[in-house]
Amino acid sequence: MKRFSSLTLLAVALSLPSLSMASGETTKPLVKKYHERIITKLPQPDYTKEDIETEIEFGHQLASKILGKYPPLKDDKLNRYVNEVGQLLAMHSKRPELTYHFIVLDTPIINAFSTPGGYIFITKGALDQVEDEAELAAILAHEIGHVELRHYVKKIGLKSQKSSGEKSLMAILSGGGTAAVSAFNQAIDETMDILFKEGLHSKKDEFAADEYATWLLVNSGYDPTALKRYFQHIAKIKSQQTAVLTHTHPPLSERIQKLTQMIDKNHLDQAKLAKLEDRFNENAQ
Repeated sequence: MKRFSSLTLLAVALSLPSLSMASGETTKPLVKKYHERIITKLPQPDYTKEDIETEIEFGHQLASKILGKYPPLKDDKLNRYVNEVGQLLAMHSKRPELTYHFIVLDTPIINAFSTPGGYIFITKGALDQVEDEAELAAILAHEIGHVELRHYVKKIGLKSQKSSGEKSLMAILSGGGTAAVSAFNQAIDETMDILFKEGLHSKKDEFAADEYATWLLVNSGYDPTALKRYFQHIAKIKSQQTAVLTHTHPPLSERIQKLTQMIDKNHLDQAKLAKLEDRFNENAQ
């Protein structure tokens, strides 16, 4: 019964309309299934269409589990705005075979999460620390980075039935019976532990997502120092609000240092790109 209610919450959260940043026209969110685009080529040869379908299905189930832990925020204006910013970033992402979904979670903790397949979550607590739209975009871009670079997929060995590997989600599902349900739930629980308790145990993956986010900001027209600026804000907070974030990620001081080096090396501090503080305040305050 609990799982059903979580899936219902996910359906409600995804029913919010998405807005085009450029035109302002309302568009219907795409279904969660894999969809090809004519000009799209898979960016890596080590995964297949079946792997993508598996990733999306797993991410859908995991997203419902997350919404069972933290409900979606009941604020249509804020949710539409966050989705609008996220969809702009997604337009410049490297995996256009995915449909991205952006959801605000009703919790004061300061964090953001992503699932395989393109479900991106940001908490109300995190949004409360954001000072402009570029910083919001930076948080979402970091989570997009985890999806684009397939960090969670690789961590749990998620592949389709046709692919090799110890863990095959489609093989689990096709097996049927109590054992199959147990194995599937175990894979979901393992990923929940990664998100909320253990982290990826890889500074390299977190630094890679930070770097990816910075370049995605540049490509989308946002200030490339935004993620660094956001980290500097929340580094000053010493409370339970940041407990999960600090336990599951590298120290913010290290991430700030890495971003500073990357920004300086590529002269990105000279880029005078958008921060959009006024637009953020109009929509998020």
